[in-house]
Amino acid sequence: MPPLVSIVIPCYRGAEFLPKAIESCLAQSHPELEVLVVDDASPDDCAAIAERYAAKDARVRLIRRAANGGVAAAFNTGFNAAKGDYFTRLAQDDWFREDAVEIMLRTFAAHPQAGLVYCNMHATTDTGEIVCCFVQRAPPDAVRHGNGVGLCVMWRRGVWVAVGCFDGSYDTAEDYDYWCRVAEKFPLAHCREAPLIVRYHTDMGSFQRRARQELATARVRARYARTPAEARACFAEAHYLAGHACRTVGAFGPALAHFLKAIGHTPLAGKCWRGLLGALLRRGAMERPYG
Repeated sequence: MPPLVSIVIPCYRGAEFLPKAIESCLAQSHPELEVLVVDDASPDDCAAIAERYAAKDARVRLIRRAANGGVAAAFNTGFNAAKGDYFTRLAQDDWFREDAVEIMLRTFAAHPQAGLVYCNMHATTDTGEIVCCFVQRAPPDAVRHGNGVGLCVMWRRGVWVAVGCFDGSYDTAEDYDYWCRVAEKFPLAHCREAPLIVRYHTDMGSFQRRARQELATARVRARYARTPAEARACFAEAHYLAGHACRTVGAFGPALAHFLKAIGHTPLAGKCWRGLLGALLRRGAMERPYG
């Protein structure tokens, strides 16, 4: 029998996009799959949408959480209920190309020692126009300087058993923390195809919680830092980028606080001082961030 693949879709206020995400899973060229939609106590119609698909296709299951617990808790609820031999995830506002699951399984076949495989991904606008391709970093650099694994990922059930659940204390960077923990125990394999389409829009979590995400990522990076100076540099970069995110949207008070913290970690960093000056003058435009 072909391997069963479990796809978990956590949803919260995603009714507008959820149908396309579910349909992209059901249209996969590898049909042996289950789609677990985890409704994280969403106030919109996410649960009703998932129920309609479940009534038509037995591969869809709805799991309802009694209270909102965040994306890490939603993923854990889904994967703990999964029956598959392989696990993958999909954001409520993204979708898979019809050969995505097949491509990732083929990558596993080519790399039998790998515990996790990951692919490149395309980015699209609200209108559906593909604007760029994100080429992920190859091992071993995939997790060394931030999340170079990305969002198009599949891992074996045995990895979930060995590594455990997503850590909610790193919410917004819970996936990066998880990929780091997997990389400590298992080889990673990179596929250069891009079978995931990521929808970029102003309501997506990456925009709404960018500052928080930068700091959560820094906490993960600092955990693996080789020296205290390297850990300080991680936090300085994160506060600079958080300040950049706040200043871009006109949140000059929080931007000011982040730039001050960045300067506290790296007092000689000219970019941080220029960012602070821009926040004081309430200027939204900025020079390019780190990297």
